[in-house]
Amino acid sequence: ELLSASSPFSDFKITSKDSTSLQLKALKVYQDLIKFHLKDKTPYALTEVNAARLDYVYQNAIFKNKEAIYLNTLKAEAEKHKTHEVSGYTILKSQHFTTVKVLGIT
Repeated sequence: ELLSASSPFSDFKITSKDSTSLQLKALKVYQDLIKFHLKDKTPYALTEVNAARLDYVYQNAIFKNKEAIYLNTLKAEAEKHKTHEVSGYTILKSQHFTTVKVLGIT
């Protein structure tokens, strides 16, 4: 759910046993920003904040298959905006991620 596309993530109920968790607060900020920008006429800001959120979750995630989920979400977001130039941004991010993984760059 945390690495899902922007719309499902915006509705996901984020909880933690630690109410002072900085990660929890960051995710809620991302969620609020995404909810706000889902209403925009153009997807520029939504794409930026969603990409930042995906990167943040990926970097902090400890669950299995995070690479595949991350890539699939980037591809889904690119497909969602395929008629808009912002799709190039998410396509580039997914290609860069794949290249880094293949080359073993950390």
